[in-house]
Amino acid sequence: MTMEFVYPDTSAWNCLCHQGVEPSELMALLATCDASLALGLNVMYEMGKLFVKASPMPTYSHRFCSLFSTLLNHLDSLSVKVRNANGKDFRAPGYRF
Repeated sequence: MTMEFVYPDTSAWNCLCHQGVEPSELMALLATCDASLALGLNVMYEMGKLFVKASPMPTYSHRFCSLFSTLLNHLDSLSVKVRNANGKDFRAPGYRF
């Protein structure tokens, strides 16, 4: 069986942030289904839009920092794949954000 990739959208990342889900717990659960997280380029685009809004508004700025910290925590500690539309890895092995 090949591993399946789960591509959480921005709403799902917001839920993970809001609920304070630990990366190791989430990955353990996904591993039982032979799945792993992958970050789609659409989420990176949505994060960029939030960043632009965050600049002049403190409410958006705080949320952006929380959300981006959650995302980086998952990326750094779990080697979440960044994938493009054709399913190929977007970044080379060993590349860190």
